[in-house]
Amino acid sequence: MNKHHQKSYNNNSVVKKSFYVINKMKKLAYNSTFVYPLVIKDGQGCYIEDIDGKQYLDFTSNISSCPLGYGHPEIKEIIKRYGDLGAHKIAGQDFYCEEHILLAEKLIAITMANSKVFLINTGAEAVENAIKLAYRKTGPLPGISCLNAFHGRTLGALTFTFSKEVQKSNFPEFSVKRVKFCTSDNDPEIDTIDKLVNNYKISFIITELVQGEGGLNVASKKFAKKINHISRKYNIPLIIDEVQTGLARTGKW
Repeated sequence: MNKHHQKSYNNNSVVKKSFYVINKMKKLAYNSTFVYPLVIKDGQGCYIEDIDGKQYLDFTSNISSCPLGYGHPEIKEIIKRYGDLGAHKIAGQDFYCEEHILLAEKLIAITMANSKVFLINTGAEAVENAIKLAYRKTGPLPGISCLNAFHGRTLGALTFTFSKEVQKSNFPEFSVKRVKFCTSDNDPEIDTIDKLVNNYKISFIITELVQGEGGLNVASKKFAKKINHISRKYNIPLIIDEVQTGLARTGKW
């Protein structure tokens, strides 16, 4: 949203409902990640509507790794189908259900042979559990992450997040080594990771391929191949965090 949109919100006669909800929410809940004074009511396609009837063009067509738009007929049909069931069986992994098998089969079809999936609720939880798996194998050795990285705000993942200072202030960290996230094959720091793995025992490497909160930076092909080569050569677990960008967001696996 631009300044024009934000100005329109400052007209109390136009957005009374929105301001009421926002002010009420500020009294009831901690103001953590709210950025815009937008109170969502409905949406269709790539347009979103607030409770005052104002429409906005949503250039992301929904949040982060879900660029699905609003009111998509196929998604509405699935929600309706499962909403009619008495048991909300998709919400957890305490019991078996066939849908988990269908999802697991699709994921394994695009990964390495003998892979297994681990279904979890959020991106930060996925990162935390990937880190725990690496530590189980190696013990609490340093992990390597990139400058400007974002891997979540929970305490373990926060060590390897390095995009905003406000997210890091006054929190303890695990042992970590940081490398530059190289967006050019000719970056003089692209070989820094070689020196780290030669000088230290490393528990894992974690990186995004497209940084989100760090500035929408795309890893160079040479950098991506470099960390993959290092991972295989030294048998270091490699964690690829695609929570924000989305698996296959570029159109192919």
